[in-house]
Amino acid sequence: MNKRARPRRALAKVYVEMHLPSESRQASTQRGSHSIPWSLLASLLVVQSLSACVSGAADDAAQNTSTASGATSGAHANGGTGSLGLGSATQGGSQATTGGSGNSGAGTGNTGAGSAGQAATAGSGSGGVSGGTPPGSAGAGPTFPPADRGATLNYLEYEAEDSDTNGAELGPSRKTSGSNDVAAESSQRKAVKLSNAGQYVRVKSKQHANSIVVRLSVPDSADGQGQWYTLSVYVDGVFRQKLNVTSRWSWTYGTTISPSSNNPADGNPHHYYDEAHAIIGDIPQGATVSVQKDGDDSAAYYVVDLIDLEFVAGPIAQPTGSISVTDCGATPNDDSDDQAALQTCIDRARDQRKILYLPAGKFNSFAKELNVDSVTIQGAGMWYSQVFGINAGFVCYGNNCKYSDFAVAGDTIGRDDTKSTPAFLGPSGTGTSLNDIWVEHSNTGYWVGPNASGLSIKNCRFRDLYADGVNFYGGTNNSTVEQSHFRNTGDDSMASWSAGDKPSNGNNTFKFNTVQTPWLANCFGVYGGNDTKIEDNVCSDTVQFPGILIAQQFDSHPFGGTTSIQRNSLIRDGGFDYDDGQGALKFYAAQGDISGFLVKDLQITDSTYCGVQIWGGGAITNLTLDTVNISGSGSSGIQVNYNARGSALATGVVVSNGGLDDTSKGGFGFNRQAGNSGW
Repeated sequence: MNKRARPRRALAKVYVEMHLPSESRQASTQRGSHSIPWSLLASLLVVQSLSACVSGAADDAAQNTSTASGATSGAHANGGTGSLGLGSATQGGSQATTGGSGNSGAGTGNTGAGSAGQAATAGSGSGGVSGGTPPGSAGAGPTFPPADRGATLNYLEYEAEDSDTNGAELGPSRKTSGSNDVAAESSQRKAVKLSNAGQYVRVKSKQHANSIVVRLSVPDSADGQGQWYTLSVYVDGVFRQKLNVTSRWSWTYGTTISPSSNNPADGNPHHYYDEAHAIIGDIPQGATVSVQKDGDDSAAYYVVDLIDLEFVAGPIAQPTGSISVTDCGATPNDDSDDQAALQTCIDRARDQRKILYLPAGKFNSFAKELNVDSVTIQGAGMWYSQVFGINAGFVCYGNNCKYSDFAVAGDTIGRDDTKSTPAFLGPSGTGTSLNDIWVEHSNTGYWVGPNASGLSIKNCRFRDLYADGVNFYGGTNNSTVEQSHFRNTGDDSMASWSAGDKPSNGNNTFKFNTVQTPWLANCFGVYGGNDTKIEDNVCSDTVQFPGILIAQQFDSHPFGGTTSIQRNSLIRDGGFDYDDGQGALKFYAAQGDISGFLVKDLQITDSTYCGVQIWGGGAITNLTLDTVNISGSGSSGIQVNYNARGSALATGVVVSNGGLDDTSKGGFGFNRQAGNSGW
């Protein structure tokens, strides 16, 4: 039995029952009654520069024009709360003017103002995964997925180790979590360490941009509660501003999953990374952008994994006839708790059937989560509007909860499935949607259900979480996650868990998504249910679990219909979970027979362990492998475990190295059709 079963079940009991309003809890079909010792958070902490959500950029053949902004974040280091620096935008015409920056350092960040009038071309990316060969592999060379797979992203990603740098390259490494090897949890399994003043990572921007995201790791504080530092940003050799970086939302210790430890004395460090982001003013195409350790940047080192450069348009204006949260007394960019005012405005917007507008700024939710039903909440944009705090979370206990164009930044610093707050939660009814939402530093991005129907999640980013990115739980059906980006989740980035004590999941789809570096668990996990689709995705650099796991596990319903796994790319996936090797694609009949799977047009490259893995003890039948290319595996191309039973139809399955490792002694067989080779 997988050792993750216990925390996953505990997580469901708490999330679905405990976090609903009291009247909804009484009506819940969950078993048992519980109470949660919520901790109230006052006058808290630092907020990093606001995060963005993926926009629906055009593909490589199209060009969009957008307006620039002079916004920067004024979040400061060492414990205070910064304000969001806002810039204005004008349409078309003149050369962009660099917006002013929110001040860094002690105190509250000032508001920066600037305008930008130059039309910009919105580039696209497909996840930025490339290169790398694991120890023991045959060496497949560059590993780019097809251009039409993964999310269409409005930014371009630059790997630190592939850039101009005078820092020390780390990796490649495929060690497991807890090995104290930060390269193992890096994209491409490599990074660059800046230890001395004057060391830098420098990239040349391939498109017009005005914002930066840096994925990096800095030393933790002695008490594990987080330390704040700065890192310098230069454009064409000219200092632009300081990025405020912290270890608060990274560095997990010990060997337990839930509750996890923040105590460095517990050893076994993992989850090293977080991100810093800011709008820094105009970056012309072809300009060089450097992140550099200067003399006044006080961290002993900065491990830089990657840099994203993006063009961000100006804030979205308040819709005509809408209600603003400031109308109810919410005050942005201060230390006060805005939870009560936000809840008042949510209820007012519902009663008056109006849109609720979340203007630019940071609004705190400390006391408790926000309950939503039949309300549209519209922000000024994900780089501008943010809900922050230990209870920065929205519970949809009814229908038609529509969220768009803002960020949710939790203050979760460790996983505890009896307490931690997701960014979005709830039965979610029908007609609920997330569009252009960025989530970070929460336990889970969206824990969906039970019995949700028709949920749409599109053009979103889920980053730096302690558990799942999105989990379709307990009777969720006809729901979709698409064109979204996931990075550094602490459990499955996307999961469909058809829990056996609820109605079965059905007809859920994960399509055109890009997933990077889950530090625990899988990019995609499907646990029972009917007709799930995993199609046109890119998954790279799972630290120790499969890229895609299909499992009769966690007391789930049996599989029904056809589980469709088509046109996906799995790059540097799999690993070593505890004492077990994990394949890039794994079928696991842990708690009964499973049947009905179509795997077609699958690319598996440089898997840490094997490519395709088949495990019992139930039988696995009606499995089709059609046009599967497996190259560069660290062990075998295909592994059939000793207790596997059943059969698969194989057509066009090509293994470049490692062949077939079958210890089932005839318990599992392949019906080989045309085009197979290498195994």
